[in-house]
Amino acid sequence: MIAALISSAFQVQYPVEGQMVIIDPPVLWIIVWWYAVALLGLLTLVGSLSTKNRAGTIVSLLLLAGGGFLGWKSSTPSSVTIDRRQGIVVFHTSLLGGEYVRPLSELQYALVETDSAAYRLVLVMEGGRRVGIGSYSDQGGQPEAAEAINKFIGVSSKPAQM
Repeated sequence: MIAALISSAFQVQYPVEGQMVIIDPPVLWIIVWWYAVALLGLLTLVGSLSTKNRAGTIVSLLLLAGGGFLGWKSSTPSSVTIDRRQGIVVFHTSLLGGEYVRPLSELQYALVETDSAAYRLVLVMEGGRRVGIGSYSDQGGQPEAAEAINKFIGVSSKPAQM
């Protein structure tokens, strides 16, 4: 978790034999932004309590709670676990905090899509459906992660990039 916060590049890990985890670390400036909103809420809360301003207190509490919650949720990395032994692909989303499990047989290959000098790691599923890992960004390690996924699932030829 801490290493994911420090590094901005995609990370490929092999925790056990037959399992691969691709980690999309959170964007640090988004985390800092939400915690700054929470700090602003805390500072205005202290000021509104001394003046006994009810509306200011409510707004301050909303800023504090909202900024703190979104900062915490933004600090969690997204990831994909590919498990050959169990035959599954598990998508872990950071902001919504959910898991999305699909059979490994549906995963066709991985590629990196580009849009306006930004990149996004995409897993192409059965039927051509694309599942993006994170949003478009300039984070490093995405082509290497796509190559590692393709090698791990046994795709020998490199798919065309979009």
